[in-house]
Amino acid sequence: MFYRPLVIAASLWISGALPAGAGDGLPIVSTMRCIGCDMHGQDLRGRDLHGATYIGADMQSVNLSRVVLHGTRFVGVDLSGAHLEGSDLRDASFTGADFTGATLAHASMARCIGCDFTGADLSDADFRNAEFLGADFHNAHLEQANFNGAELCHAGPHQNCADFRGARVDGADFRNVRWCEGLGGRCRPATADELRTYGHNQFTGALLP
Repeated sequence: MFYRPLVIAASLWISGALPAGAGDGLPIVSTMRCIGCDMHGQDLRGRDLHGATYIGADMQSVNLSRVVLHGTRFVGVDLSGAHLEGSDLRDASFTGADFTGATLAHASMARCIGCDFTGADLSDADFRNAEFLGADFHNAHLEQANFNGAELCHAGPHQNCADFRGARVDGADFRNVRWCEGLGGRCRPATADELRTYGHNQFTGALLP
């Protein structure tokens, strides 16, 4: 269960006026650190939040459409139901983020560790060469998503790939996906059979290695 943590420390920089629809007087974090912040339901469309760090923040149902999140760091953040359509997530990192029911159509992402994308809309998302460790894509919409060259499978006590059970993958590109010995470890091309077996999906309609 996601809980709202205590605010241990936070350095907030309020940039400009609150956009229409933003929460009543809640801070807009555009850089620095935001620990335990309550940003539930804020409308931050089109803003530049690059380089910020969010730790344990409640960002449920937040609107981050077309937001610049380049180099932003998210740790233990609840992004369930969030809107990130068209967002710039290049070099952003996500650890233990909850994307359940979120929309990331046409977004791009570089690294996501232990992320939950259950039921998320990731259609047309750009995940080329992205690193996914322990990602859960249960029942996600991945139509036309581009995973070309992504790091999806890892060696360990139990060989596994990201979990794609029930995901819709028609037109998605899984060519050149990699099997690696952990993040930063040696990699090799993953085979279509490995992806089907350890990803728990037949990947019907997808482009495979």
